[in-house]
Amino acid sequence: MIEYTFVIIKPDAIERRLVGKIIGKLEALGELIWIGTRNKGCEWVKQHYAGNPHLTEEMIDFMSDWLIGIVLSGDDIVARVRQIVGSAVNPEPGTIRFDYGAKGFRNLIHAADLKEKAIIEEALFMEAPNEQKNS
Repeated sequence: MIEYTFVIIKPDAIERRLVGKIIGKLEALGELIWIGTRNKGCEWVKQHYAGNPHLTEEMIDFMSDWLIGIVLSGDDIVARVRQIVGSAVNPEPGTIRFDYGAKGFRNLIHAADLKEKAIIEEALFMEAPNEQKNS
C-alpha cells in the first residue's frame, strides 16, 4: 500500500555534511516527492514537538535553524523510514543514527511515526514562515 511520510534533516546533519548520505538512504526506500529548506523559529519548534517531555530550551535553540524537509512515498514507507533512521536512544548498527554517531536530540533526523502525523508535520513545516535565529 502506497503511503507518504515526512522527514526532517536536522541542523547537525547539515553542519556535518551528511545530507547527501542521508538522502541516499531514504531514496533507496521510496520516491522522493518533495524536498525543501526552511529556517524555523522557536514557536515552530514548540508546535512541532508539542507534548514531547524531552523538549528543552537547548533543543528549541538547536532546531531553530536551517532544516531540510522531505516527503517520501512508497509501500509501508512510514515504518521503513523509521527502521532506517533508528532509535533516538539506542540505535542499531546499519541505521542512520548509529552509522553517523547521533547523540541525544542532536540525532541528525526526525521521521514521522504515523501516517497521520506525517500529514500534520508536513503541513506545519510548509505553512509556518521562515524565521531567522536571533544571534
